[in-house]
Amino acid sequence: MRPTLLINGRIWQWSQAALAGPKAMLAAADEGTAHTMAEWMLLEHGRIASVGAGAPPEAGEADTIDLGGRLVLPGLIDAQQLVESAAKLATLPITLAS
Repeated sequence: MRPTLLINGRIWQWSQAALAGPKAMLAAADEGTAHTMAEWMLLEHGRIASVGAGAPPEAGEADTIDLGGRLVLPGLIDAQQLVESAAKLATLPITLAS
């Protein structure tokens, strides 16, 4: 399988602040620091090998795909919905049934 280099995109990345746990993720979402955006992503063997902003790495034998500014959500279906759902769940009272 040849590597694939995705360029010219808006690639969602969780920030380090948001990866410290659910409370940290909600706090980072409130502060607007839950994610950053990369511009390119290198895929090797069907997995993300590296991501970054600025000039992409030398493509070599990789297939290059120009994303044309499109949004990429690696591993996410709808980030906004997931964050909103987590925030709503965190505020619900817990009731134990006997």
